[in-house]
Amino acid sequence: MRSFCHLIALWLACSPVALAASPGTVALVSSQSFTLAQPYRYTWTKAKHAITEGTIIVVQVHPDDARVRQAGGKVLYVGAVPAERANNGDLDGHIIAFVPGQPDLDVIPVFWGPATLPEQVDTPAGQAARENATHHINPPLTQGNTRTAPLRLSDGAALYGHLADLIDEYAPSEPERAKGYRSR
Repeated sequence: MRSFCHLIALWLACSPVALAASPGTVALVSSQSFTLAQPYRYTWTKAKHAITEGTIIVVQVHPDDARVRQAGGKVLYVGAVPAERANNGDLDGHIIAFVPGQPDLDVIPVFWGPATLPEQVDTPAGQAARENATHHINPPLTQGNTRTAPLRLSDGAALYGHLADLIDEYAPSEPERAKGYRSR
């Protein structure tokens, strides 16, 4: 019985749940690409460009890393691009976010970058965050995460309506945020 308990303890210590419970780590839970019929202004970079396609991610994180701060906290990146967060994630340990384009999440890392305001991140700053964060990068997890069929949405309001459903599923402690997105 003792060896069985040790085996279970070892499995739990190496599982994605345990990894995400460690400060500084990010575990990819789910991803889904989307297209928009009407462009959406992506304001989570300095460029603030319009997008018509992107990728939604659900990541498991340590609650302390997810805590939002007024003066700029850690920025969640997908590659060199700050992810637009739809929720805080500090209560349930899951962040629902999206980025422009369709990055290959088997290759492109999802990680915490330095504390700043994401809307101040330009391309060189994003690349520097990725280069300097290599010791914090948690490689994308392909075992146990899910990729769902691409979404075709009309606009940003429809995108946030879908994000609200994901908040209900992965971050149920933030129902007011989901409700607010549905009323847009």
